[in-house]
Amino acid sequence: MSAQPDDQSDIEADRTSGWDLRRQRLTDEFEAIAVQLMAQRGYDNVSYDDVAEAAGVSRRTVYRYFPTKEDFLLAYPRRTVHTVQRALDQMTPTRYPIDSFIEAMIVLVEGGDQETRDHVVLWHRAIASAPDVESRSHGEQLLALERMVLPLCADALDADPDDVGVRTVAATIAAVNQSVVTEWVASDGTSDLPTLYRHAVTSLRRSLRQLGVANPSPSKSTTRGRAARG
Repeated sequence: MSAQPDDQSDIEADRTSGWDLRRQRLTDEFEAIAVQLMAQRGYDNVSYDDVAEAAGVSRRTVYRYFPTKEDFLLAYPRRTVHTVQRALDQMTPTRYPIDSFIEAMIVLVEGGDQETRDHVVLWHRAIASAPDVESRSHGEQLLALERMVLPLCADALDADPDDVGVRTVAATIAAVNQSVVTEWVASDGTSDLPTLYRHAVTSLRRSLRQLGVANPSPSKSTTRGRAARG
């Protein structure tokens, strides 16, 4: 008996789903192999042939999933951006964007597994051997994070996202996150990330107080905006 239209659609859907799963599995496998090899040997000492040999596939197959060598190292941070965005999408409006962001990151960290943390440490070792790729990756991450937290900061300050004050807070959040991750990696992932995040925020507040810029008086526009919302 031939398949009916609905049955045929289900078959095609299953095929598509099966292919997507296989593609994702291979992508993850090739990336993990490349990152591990680069962490051990250095970026310049790892070739497509090395990755293909370790994966037991042809060079052409690996190239199909990773068209450029730097893609092996850019895949992880780009995934992270999407993960952070989903976490921010679940946050409620707040007057304290830095604290709220840090708490969201702590929830993400505590929800991660050891395998993921080990991969992050390896990734940082690998990308440290590729300064040009490292600069590009860090630049992409900082810019992406600043853009993601801009709405959160704008709402907290009752100001336009293009306001220099809003952008300064957003840049500060991105810098705090980068500093914490860098410190954690320097410890080979042995430091407690939530503790590092909270210590970074505490140090930021202390520094601002010493500079005489902590807890500034709210501007008239901010006061009016909060009064209107209240």
